[in-house]
Amino acid sequence: MATMSAIMKNPAVQRAIKKLLEQEEKAKSGSDASDAKVAEIIKEQRSPAGYKFGGDVKKPGLYANIHAKRKRIAAGSGEKMRKVGAKGAPTAKAFKQSALTAKKPKKRS
Repeated sequence: MATMSAIMKNPAVQRAIKKLLEQEEKAKSGSDASDAKVAEIIKEQRSPAGYKFGGDVKKPGLYANIHAKRKRIAAGSGEKMRKVGAKGAPTAKAFKQSALTAKKPKKRS
Protein backbone atom coordinates (compact mmCIF):
# COMPACT_ATOMS: atom_id res chain seq x y z
CA MET A 1 0.00 0.00 0.00
CA ALA A 2 1.49 3.34 -1.02
CA THR A 3 1.98 5.96 1.66
CA MET A 4 0.41 9.39 1.42
CA SER A 5 3.81 11.05 0.85
CA ALA A 6 4.57 8.64 -2.00
CA ILE A 7 1.20 9.39 -3.56
CA MET A 8 1.73 13.14 -3.28
CA LYS A 9 5.16 12.88 -4.95
CA ASN A 10 3.62 11.24 -8.01
CA PRO A 11 3.75 13.75 -10.92
CA ALA A 12 0.30 12.70 -12.17
CA VAL A 13 -1.22 13.41 -8.76
CA GLN A 14 0.56 16.77 -8.61
CA ARG A 15 -0.81 17.72 -12.05
CA ALA A 16 -4.33 16.68 -11.04
CA ILE A 17 -4.15 18.74 -7.86
CA LYS A 18 -2.78 21.72 -9.77
CA LYS A 19 -5.60 21.43 -12.32
CA LEU A 20 -8.23 21.24 -9.58
CA LEU A 21 -6.76 24.31 -7.87
CA GLU A 22 -6.74 26.23 -11.17
CA GLN A 23 -10.37 25.27 -11.80
CA GLU A 24 -11.29 26.35 -8.29
CA GLU A 25 -9.55 29.72 -8.73
CA LYS A 26 -11.21 30.21 -12.12
CA ALA A 27 -14.60 29.42 -10.62
CA LYS A 28 -14.00 31.80 -7.69
CA SER A 29 -13.05 34.66 -10.01
CA GLY A 30 -16.14 34.22 -12.22
CA SER A 31 -19.48 35.66 -11.24
CA ASP A 32 -21.50 33.02 -13.06
CA ALA A 33 -23.62 30.76 -10.82
CA SER A 34 -22.46 27.64 -12.67
CA ASP A 35 -18.83 28.53 -11.91
CA ALA A 36 -19.69 28.71 -8.21
CA LYS A 37 -21.39 25.32 -8.43
CA VAL A 38 -18.30 23.80 -10.07
CA ALA A 39 -16.12 25.31 -7.33
CA GLU A 40 -18.35 23.77 -4.68
CA ILE A 41 -18.17 20.32 -6.30
CA ILE A 42 -14.39 20.55 -6.61
CA LYS A 43 -14.15 21.57 -2.96
CA GLU A 44 -16.15 18.46 -1.98
CA GLN A 45 -13.75 16.25 -3.94
CA ARG A 46 -10.62 17.73 -2.36
CA SER A 47 -10.77 15.32 0.55
CA PRO A 48 -7.75 13.12 1.40
CA ALA A 49 -6.59 10.75 -1.32
CA GLY A 50 -8.93 7.96 -0.31
CA TYR A 51 -11.61 6.50 1.86
CA LYS A 52 -10.96 4.87 5.23
CA PHE A 53 -12.08 1.31 5.79
CA GLY A 54 -11.08 0.01 9.21
CA GLY A 55 -7.81 1.93 9.34
CA ASP A 56 -6.70 1.25 5.75
CA VAL A 57 -6.85 4.10 3.26
CA LYS A 58 -8.06 3.05 -0.17
CA LYS A 59 -8.34 5.17 -3.28
CA PRO A 60 -11.77 5.72 -4.81
CA GLY A 61 -12.56 3.17 -7.50
CA LEU A 62 -13.05 3.53 -11.23
CA TYR A 63 -16.80 4.07 -11.04
CA ALA A 64 -16.44 6.64 -8.23
CA ASN A 65 -14.05 8.60 -10.45
CA ILE A 66 -16.41 8.37 -13.43
CA HIS A 67 -19.40 9.56 -11.38
CA ALA A 68 -17.36 12.41 -9.88
CA LYS A 69 -16.30 13.58 -13.33
CA ARG A 70 -19.86 13.39 -14.68
CA LYS A 71 -21.00 15.48 -11.71
CA ARG A 72 -18.34 18.13 -12.48
CA ILE A 73 -19.29 18.13 -16.18
CA ALA A 74 -22.98 18.52 -15.35
CA ALA A 75 -22.09 21.50 -13.17
CA GLY A 76 -20.34 23.14 -16.12
CA SER A 77 -16.63 22.51 -15.49
CA GLY A 78 -15.87 22.38 -19.22
CA GLU A 79 -14.22 18.96 -18.93
CA LYS A 80 -15.02 16.16 -21.36
CA MET A 81 -15.07 12.41 -20.95
CA ARG A 82 -12.23 10.68 -22.80
CA LYS A 83 -13.09 8.59 -25.83
CA VAL A 84 -12.62 4.82 -25.77
CA GLY A 85 -8.99 4.01 -26.53
CA ALA A 86 -7.72 7.54 -25.84
CA LYS A 87 -4.65 8.02 -23.68
CA GLY A 88 -5.71 8.09 -20.04
CA ALA A 89 -9.14 6.57 -20.67
CA PRO A 90 -10.05 3.44 -18.71
CA THR A 91 -9.25 0.24 -20.56
CA ALA A 92 -11.39 -2.86 -20.89
CA LYS A 93 -9.04 -4.50 -18.40
CA ALA A 94 -9.75 -1.73 -15.85
CA PHE A 95 -13.50 -2.27 -16.20
CA LYS A 96 -13.09 -6.06 -15.78
CA GLN A 97 -10.98 -5.52 -12.66
CA SER A 98 -13.54 -3.09 -11.30
CA ALA A 99 -16.31 -5.62 -11.87
CA LEU A 100 -14.36 -8.21 -9.87
CA THR A 101 -14.08 -5.90 -6.86
CA ALA A 102 -17.68 -4.61 -7.02
CA LYS A 103 -20.08 -5.37 -4.20
CA LYS A 104 -22.51 -8.13 -5.05
CA PRO A 105 -26.19 -7.10 -4.96
CA LYS A 106 -28.09 -8.41 -1.96
CA LYS A 107 -30.62 -11.13 -2.70
CA ARG A 108 -34.21 -10.25 -1.91
CA SER A 109 -36.06 -12.74 0.20
